[in-house]
Amino acid sequence: MGSPNSLGSMVEINLHSSGMVTGAIPESQSSSSTSLNHRPLFEYGNTRTGYSTVPILARREALMQLHLYGHVTIDNYDGPRDPKNPQNWNAWAKWYCIFVIAFMCFINNIGASVISLAIPSIASEYDVSRVIATLGISLYVLGLGIGPLLSAPLSEQFGRHTVYKVSHICSLFVQLPAALGSQRFNIGAWLFFRLLSGIFASPGPSLGAGTVADLFTEQTRALPLLVFVASAFSGAAFGPVLSGIVVFKHSWNWTLWITMILSACLFPFVYFMPETHRNKILDKDVLRRQIRGELVERPMKRGFRDMMFTALERPPRLLLTEPIVLLFSIYSGFVYMLLYGFTSSLPYIYQNIYSFNILESGLPFLAICVGITLTVPIHMLFFEPIYRRKSSPVPPEARLPPMIAAAVAMVVALLMFAWTAGLGVHWAAPVIAGCIFGFAALGLFVPHVAYITDCFPEVAASAVSANGLIRYTMGFVFPLISRIMIENLGVKWAMTVLGVIAAAMLPLPLFFMRYGRRIREKGRYNQSSDVISVV
Repeated sequence: MGSPNSLGSMVEINLHSSGMVTGAIPESQSSSSTSLNHRPLFEYGNTRTGYSTVPILARREALMQLHLYGHVTIDNYDGPRDPKNPQNWNAWAKWYCIFVIAFMCFINNIGASVISLAIPSIASEYDVSRVIATLGISLYVLGLGIGPLLSAPLSEQFGRHTVYKVSHICSLFVQLPAALGSQRFNIGAWLFFRLLSGIFASPGPSLGAGTVADLFTEQTRALPLLVFVASAFSGAAFGPVLSGIVVFKHSWNWTLWITMILSACLFPFVYFMPETHRNKILDKDVLRRQIRGELVERPMKRGFRDMMFTALERPPRLLLTEPIVLLFSIYSGFVYMLLYGFTSSLPYIYQNIYSFNILESGLPFLAICVGITLTVPIHMLFFEPIYRRKSSPVPPEARLPPMIAAAVAMVVALLMFAWTAGLGVHWAAPVIAGCIFGFAALGLFVPHVAYITDCFPEVAASAVSANGLIRYTMGFVFPLISRIMIENLGVKWAMTVLGVIAAAMLPLPLFFMRYGRRIREKGRYNQSSDVISVV
């Protein structure tokens, strides 16, 4: 067909008044007997989208590429109204995706804590200590932290939808041997399958924020992001409720069988969820256009090995070089430490102080779920309007004021629990403290993640991965020691120690509101712009 330059010289280029650029082989350059006469080789700009003009620079670039090389590289959507862009889909399609990933996160986080009230039964069946049995919770949480190191580069290579589908199927398969228990496997194998369950459950929580960013603009992203994050926290809190009901009525294995059933019911919805990742959407579009004969191509991609190296190397480097990432990762790790630690320690408190049975000792976790749920309307009605009213450019530190209220609520919740349950006050008092804790947990998490992504937009995925690495590591450790801590210090002083730690962390958002910009300017990944928001 000739060299690219010769082909480019043969192409007839037309710039239409609608803003469309087309290239075709003129009839004089082609055989009259062929069906390829005047077939469009490239079409830049799509009048069917309603986007009537293409930026002059983009049109010139398209013309230049077409003339010099005989093809055009497609690296973005065809204008802001391109129907391929998920942000232009109708509301039903967008919220279908949000609810699918929200329920996926809800079920996957239930998987971590659903065995919390079955720990004594598991320890008895395998003839191991309670701490070894509690590793079933901790290793699952650790898997949630390890998984994103693999799922993030895989999603870049194969798309988010493919990773969601494959990981969901794998999650079902590895839950099966864990549910069979000692009938087929010893404690070592059972714990190994719990770790694998956490790894394959991780794409929902780790890639969900990216899916939200694919579907919604920065101005409309707050509500779906809150729904997504609240579902993950609610799942971890609802697990003990389900655990208490199931263990009270059936054997402990049914906690995992029910999680498998819920995951299986969700799979058809995951399967039919559309792809939202821009690169994969453009890859498919370019392939269709190439089949039609258009001279278009995609830019060269980074190699999978390079993406894996970045995913493994950059998060630790951010933790070591950026104080913002390190300190807020420790703060969020403290929240996760409490959330998962309470799944193994609070039932012990309610059973020993208030004489609750297994079913009743799981029900107070509903209060934590209520507190998490109430955070969504509170944030949207009070904090989000304040943020939107700020004049542009808005610095990343504008994300932090909601953290102050949540940080105070965290101290109140822990001290209230310490000095009510610790003194045998009516059980309703620590239950109310649990509701306040739920509000504080979500209220601390969402603003600090938004702050980190605003501070480091070019490496936002790595910054969030670094945050997750610390968060899940701390969530892995505390369930193993939380009950030992309460048994040795007593409820009152153990919870008071946690309240004092929370109080010591309270000035952190205030510190970064005052000095955050100065710290960012000294950082290696400093951005000159003040407003950069990707999540």
